[in-house]
Amino acid sequence: MSVVIAEIEKEEVNEIEGCFERLNSLRELALAFEADEIFNKKSNIYQKMLDDTTQTRKRFDMWWDKIIEKYDLQDYKREEMRVDFLSQEITLVKSVENCQV
Repeated sequence: MSVVIAEIEKEEVNEIEGCFERLNSLRELALAFEADEIFNKKSNIYQKMLDDTTQTRKRFDMWWDKIIEKYDLQDYKREEMRVDFLSQEITLVKSVENCQV
């Protein structure tokens, strides 16, 4: 069950979609590194990946902070908000355990 709580601009969607895709790619790369313990402990590439993940997560969090402020969404839990990249909408998605049938 989801409810539209805001419509955002295309540029805002593009920004968060880029962060989202980058974080997913970095997660996949981390999984590949986990398979080779010697490589991931000593590799400069592994450290760069960790640094990139940290920076991308900061950009992701800053985007949400900006959007919550701009669209006056402070009354909602961030964990329950989702961005639909196609419709440019932010929806509120309640967890199944909180929904009544």
